[in-house]
Amino acid sequence: MKKICVVLALIAAACCSGCSTASNADSVDTTAKVLASNVAIDNTKTRLSSTSLQSMVEELAPALSPSTLVGTWDVTNYPENVTGKVTFNNDGTFTVISGAFRVACPVDGLFTGTWRIIEGSLIEVIPDLSGIIQLNPAVPGGGTAFRNSGGVVGDYYPLPLLFTKSKIILKGLNAVSVLKPTQ
Repeated sequence: MKKICVVLALIAAACCSGCSTASNADSVDTTAKVLASNVAIDNTKTRLSSTSLQSMVEELAPALSPSTLVGTWDVTNYPENVTGKVTFNNDGTFTVISGAFRVACPVDGLFTGTWRIIEGSLIEVIPDLSGIIQLNPAVPGGGTAFRNSGGVVGDYYPLPLLFTKSKIILKGLNAVSVLKPTQ
């Protein structure tokens, strides 16, 4: 909330740059336009990397869009601190190419699935584990632990706690996955 107030204050300051000192609505120069990218900000007392109003708005409130998510991301999963790598494709599929992606699936290893963005910032992730059989030692004779008869674990809706171009933090039922773009 504090960041949003700072953003709104900066936007108001930028918008009032064409106002007269009398603050009279009749004396506002409505032809004066200031690009947000031309408004410098002092970020020395913040953790922001932005140096302009435009880049600050994008850093604080980036658009959650498929084009931002598409690509390969390094994943660190908590609380176990295990890592992995996942690729989100344009066609709405994803592939875990190494390690783990805990908010999508409790099983470590290579698997695929589908994803989509719904309700603005909610991400639906559905793993397809039809080729993976995870044995459950608690079930007599082994048993399968993580898949149903259709081979799909189920629907997952991890909550985005943070979403920027350089970091995504997703909270699932029992895990948090931090994604950073692969360099």
